[in-house]
Amino acid sequence: MQLSTLLIVFFSSAIRASSELGYTHIDSLLNRFAPRQGPANLQSFAGQLGGLAPAIVQSQDPKRPFQVANSTFPDFPTAGQKTCDTQYNSCGNAANGAQKDQITHNMCDSQHDACMAAQSSAPLKTFQQLQQAPQQTSIPDPNDPDFDLICDLN
Repeated sequence: MQLSTLLIVFFSSAIRASSELGYTHIDSLLNRFAPRQGPANLQSFAGQLGGLAPAIVQSQDPKRPFQVANSTFPDFPTAGQKTCDTQYNSCGNAANGAQKDQITHNMCDSQHDACMAAQSSAPLKTFQQLQQAPQQTSIPDPNDPDFDLICDLN
C-alpha cells in the first residue's frame, strides 16, 4: 500500500473516529495517533526514578556533535555517561528530598548501572543511523479496534 493511500485511510478513519471519541478538534485526535517529532534523540534508556534521563540531541558544533542539556560532547559514550550521571543526580536529590520514602540510593545506583548498560548497547549511536532508521507510525485499524495499522514512513 502506498503512503498516499495510507494517509487517505488514516484521515478518513481519524475524521470518523473523532466524532465517536468525542474529539472536537481533529488536531487533538491526530496528536493522539501520530505525535509530532521533536529533535532527533539518541536516548534509549527509559528509567524514570527521579525523572527521565536527558535527551541526547545533535548540537550545532561538528567537532562536538552530541548535546545533553547545555553541554556538548565529541562522542556518544561521553554523552551517554553525562545523561546517566545527570539522571543519577536527580534520582539522588529525589531520594534525599520529597520522595525519600519511595526512592532509595540503592535504587538510584541500580538505575545508573542500567542506564550505562543501555548506552553501551544502544542500537543507534550516531545521528546518521537515526536518520536512516525506518520511521513508523501507527493508527487504529478502522475495521478492528483491537489492532493498529503500522505504517512505514520511509
